[in-house]
Amino acid sequence: MHDERSMARTALRVGGFLAPVVLLAVALAGRGTSGVLTAVGALALVVGNFYVTGRAFHWAGRVGPTAVQAVALGGFLVKLVVLAAVLVALHDVRAVDGPVLAITTALATIVLLATEVRLVLTHAEFWWLTEGKATQ
Repeated sequence: MHDERSMARTALRVGGFLAPVVLLAVALAGRGTSGVLTAVGALALVVGNFYVTGRAFHWAGRVGPTAVQAVALGGFLVKLVVLAAVLVALHDVRAVDGPVLAITTALATIVLLATEVRLVLTHAEFWWLTEGKATQ
């Protein structure tokens, strides 16, 4: 059975699969140590963000539908604000490879969103409907 915790676990699993691919691509692009470290940081930021969102949905699911709606909207806004704030804060840091940070953050976010959407669409438990009745 799948629940919102599986969203958090999926974020960690997909992040683990993405890490070697991204790090190899950065290394092959010749971005050096700062590029590799920047890619690791960007992946950690995105995966951590998705993990926290999954855990928040798990908590909200136990509380009730209103909490789920609040986490859905609030979580999305918080996720965007956190990502934007970190990207802006790191913009002028010399050790950070800007293009690697931007590309890794964008691609990791897209991959994790696609994975999350697939997870939700393929498991009816996430629809909160069972046999024509809303689940409690």
